[in-house]
Amino acid sequence: GGAPPETHRIVQHFFLEQKRINISIFDIPPKAYQCDLRKRSQIYSGAKRVHKQIADIDILINNAGIVSGKSLLDLSDEAISATFDVNTLALFWTTKAFLPAMIQRNAGHS
Repeated sequence: GGAPPETHRIVQHFFLEQKRINISIFDIPPKAYQCDLRKRSQIYSGAKRVHKQIADIDILINNAGIVSGKSLLDLSDEAISATFDVNTLALFWTTKAFLPAMIQRNAGHS
């Protein structure tokens, strides 16, 4: 998932209780947008849905990750690819999807 319990508590405390900004977090209700972070097209289409249905976001928290706990030689090529896709590339794709609106408004953090 995109946000473990501690991240949800941070968001709840600092942002939702103050009700000063719009927040959308992949994988956390009530406004959940699921996408396969291994697939760039799903990240981009998910970002478009957020922009259309909610608004431009102010803070992007990239908190998804894959941890296998296995040594390199015990991992399949597919597992290595999935780990790289989610832990590295998804960071770039989500930032690329949301940062332009932040720059345009001169507001927000990624």
